[in-house]
Amino acid sequence: MKESEMLDITTLLDEANDQGIVISLKEGKLKLNVPKGKKIESTLFQKLRLRKNDLIEYFNTYNGISSDLLANEHIPKLSKKNPATIPLSYAQERIWFIDKLQGTLQYHQPTVLKMNRELDSRLLSDAFKRIIDRHEILRTVYREKDGVPYQQVLPATEWKLGINEIDENDPDRVGKQLIEQIVNEPFDLSKDYVLRCHLIKGKVEFALLVIVIHHIASDGWSFPILVSELVETYQAMKAGHKARLMPLPIQYADYALWQRSDNREELLSIQLNYWKEKLRNVKPLYLPIDYRRPSLRSVLGNGSSHLIGFKLYKQLISLSNKEGVTLFMTLLAAFKVLVYRYSGQEDFCIGTPVSNRNLPETEHLIGFFSNTLALRTDFNGRMKFSDLLVQVKKTTLDAYDNQEIPFERIVDSLVGERDRSRNPLFQVMFVLQNKDETKEGSSGNSVDQDLTLMDVEQHTTQFELTFNVSESAKGLWVNIEYSTDLYSSNTIARMFHHFERILESIVCDPTKEIDNLELLTATEKQTLLALSNPMEDGYPSGQTILGLFDEQVHNDPDAIALISDNQNFSYSELDKRSNQLARYLVRKGVRGEELVGLCVDRSCEIIIGILGILKAGCAYVPIDPSLPVQRVSFMVEDAALNYVVCVSPSLSLFASHGELHTIPLDDDSDEIQCEDKEIVLKQVSPDQLAYVIYTSGTTGLPKGTLITHRNVVRLFKTDSPLFDFNNEDVWVLFHSYSFDFSVWEIFGALLYGGSLFIPSKDLILDASRFAAALVEHKVTVFNQTPSSFYALQDYLLDDVEGLQVRYIIFGGEALSPDRLEKWHRFVPECRLINMYGITETTVHVTFKEIGSEDIKIGISNIGVPIPTLGCAILDAVGRLVPYNVPGELYISGFGLSRGYLNRPELTYDRFVPDPFGAGGLMYRTGDLARRLS
Repeated sequence: MKESEMLDITTLLDEANDQGIVISLKEGKLKLNVPKGKKIESTLFQKLRLRKNDLIEYFNTYNGISSDLLANEHIPKLSKKNPATIPLSYAQERIWFIDKLQGTLQYHQPTVLKMNRELDSRLLSDAFKRIIDRHEILRTVYREKDGVPYQQVLPATEWKLGINEIDENDPDRVGKQLIEQIVNEPFDLSKDYVLRCHLIKGKVEFALLVIVIHHIASDGWSFPILVSELVETYQAMKAGHKARLMPLPIQYADYALWQRSDNREELLSIQLNYWKEKLRNVKPLYLPIDYRRPSLRSVLGNGSSHLIGFKLYKQLISLSNKEGVTLFMTLLAAFKVLVYRYSGQEDFCIGTPVSNRNLPETEHLIGFFSNTLALRTDFNGRMKFSDLLVQVKKTTLDAYDNQEIPFERIVDSLVGERDRSRNPLFQVMFVLQNKDETKEGSSGNSVDQDLTLMDVEQHTTQFELTFNVSESAKGLWVNIEYSTDLYSSNTIARMFHHFERILESIVCDPTKEIDNLELLTATEKQTLLALSNPMEDGYPSGQTILGLFDEQVHNDPDAIALISDNQNFSYSELDKRSNQLARYLVRKGVRGEELVGLCVDRSCEIIIGILGILKAGCAYVPIDPSLPVQRVSFMVEDAALNYVVCVSPSLSLFASHGELHTIPLDDDSDEIQCEDKEIVLKQVSPDQLAYVIYTSGTTGLPKGTLITHRNVVRLFKTDSPLFDFNNEDVWVLFHSYSFDFSVWEIFGALLYGGSLFIPSKDLILDASRFAAALVEHKVTVFNQTPSSFYALQDYLLDDVEGLQVRYIIFGGEALSPDRLEKWHRFVPECRLINMYGITETTVHVTFKEIGSEDIKIGISNIGVPIPTLGCAILDAVGRLVPYNVPGELYISGFGLSRGYLNRPELTYDRFVPDPFGAGGLMYRTGDLARRLS
């Protein structure tokens, strides 16, 4: 049984004992021995009834399974034979090492008690000193010899109670600042008392007692001992008699020696073998986070409290009773479902604390006895929740049977090289605590008058994420402690609501499959549904690429359309040359809507070839001449090409295809230039194919993607444009025209009346010369893969004053915004745009302008869908996932291609019905994404 559960049950048993009621377990049933003439108070009876199963488990575990251990083992007191230097316990040693490495502010355990202002501070100080004298751990410091730590006990007489008088106009603010200062003052473990107490008095009717204990000397069980002994000692001193406190058979130093004794090794070795087998090859947990993970996570943290109502609380208890598990097991299983649905991982560990006070000598002793268990679960989304509960129950009970081995020894045995950005073995904790009176608004223990436990704002955390659940008369309080290096407060609030929705789902039907348990709230589902549909925006749906190009020819025929190393073309010249090629193709027998290959080197012939093929009423199939012969042959055969427009150096690529008609632009140039320059022979419709680009084939054979004129037109001409491209812009054809980023570069220039600079391959490969060429040609719109730009930006920044670039548009791979800091600093007027795209949805899908905040955060953010497209993020069973949770990205809208050439099965598999739209399709990208809030 967990530390928090056992503490809850022992508190309940103490309450019953106070009323003279003895509770026992006989033949598997609870028996209550009530004094004659005595009635059980209704509140106590209700508590006993609600905790029936937990009480049975408690008696089975600690009066049955553990009884032999309790009867046969004890912790001896220090003797003269003990070493002169007492070692630290294993848990203490871990904290000591952390303190030496980075400090241990996160291990401060603060409490603030509100009490009667007339409290006798001298008596209070003496009461604390007596407790510190009684519990040596509270006056122990930690020294080292030859790098090895040991304990040394100080006298209690030197300990001092701090007293602070507040005489200010704003005592609440000053008091809060003072508390924060007291809580966050570091301990020097080599010389400071590990119990720090300050009494704060103001002009109000109460005083505040701030208590801070370092975790190296205390655990969750210890604080109630400290408070109860403080109350008893203070009241006894005030009344003039001796405090009635349970004699302490040992001190914590005895426990530390006993823990490391040889006669413990056999038991610990058996338990260590269990954990080595149980946790073998466990992987770290990768929950989605809001900020880039630092190489060394700090201890900065925050907390957030939420209430699960009493009705659901009762339903969870009822479900637990029905399934034969404890409430802790049910809540833990639900939390594991939450973690699985957030991370997609089916095998991970969750940490949870246990009291580890199995021996009677430790029951009334302040000290750091608690241990940590790593509870591993391996499941899948198709499991029923009820089956998961069975597994969690077995895992938990097995872990309790092997809880005595110090967690630190397990880590040392299993973990080799430590990742300082993560905790070893597990990264998140789940805790079920005893009833939290502070949430009820009732008073706690009293010192003369009411003494009330108050909330303390603590801005540190030991783990990435901790769910602390505590039972109360109002329901279940869930306090979520989280690392502010990783999470925002909004993410944590949503996480709680998703946990609550899972709990609501399991009480309705515990036999549901895990993947089908509801996660979203109704409001969240409605919002995400609206965001998943395509952005409504108009575009010239009756237009084609050729129609838009023709507009630019008529607008300014003499404007420069193409720039290359050895020649330029005006819009008029480009129009005429492409008209001639179109007529020549038709004369050679090319039929309307036929696929025509295009294989030319980086030159103006690329654009002439593309426009000529389109004007012939055909679709172009780009074939980069640098491709391997086998890849070229596959494309020719798969597309059933009859014609390829090329140049003579590329003819050898097609030598094995005897019936293929090759049209070399250089060899046939005289014939082509004899064709009519003015007439385009074919009429082209918006739904006609414009091109077929083959994907890389990294997941199998290359696939030809079918893109129409309409797909391309709405990419550039929408009623709500994202960019202010114009006829003065100069673009660069940086990418291969067999890569769909080239579609954006080519038509981005030509459909807005701008110029397209086509650098040679040699120029692109020389970063210094290429940067100079961009300045020379006054390039304004530059499209880059991030990795290419990282290498180029320093060369460009050598001539900042000569730069004309006003847009850099990234695509093709993940962007690291932090690597743009220098560019953003020196060229702040240049807009940096991150775009994500897919060939199957026509080049670009999403848009995000990168600002200083993005650069600071450093996470690749692909933004929002561009006009006419929608993005849905779905889980494994096709449900919308919450904000910040990864799922597969689906694209809908007017950018979707016709599918794949000659691949109907693959088209059917990847282009699926859109359940959120009006009968359209969605494209399954296969990419993982998450929607930020």
